[in-house]
Amino acid sequence: MFWHRGNRRAFFCSHDSQMGAGIIKALLQDWYLKRSKHARREESVDQYAAYLQKFIEAFYLKGVRIQES
Repeated sequence: MFWHRGNRRAFFCSHDSQMGAGIIKALLQDWYLKRSKHARREESVDQYAAYLQKFIEAFYLKGVRIQES
């Protein structure tokens, strides 16, 4: 219901939702399967999750951009 209301109000970008879900799944799997890579980069799970959230918002919401912190 939320998604349909947002689409009617042109709140969301018109991306392929299945492709977006696949990209998000790959990013989540990357964290679990390549822990050593993230450890070398000294990335915490909170940092990775915050960046992933920014990515998802920028991909799906109109007018949102990823800003480095």
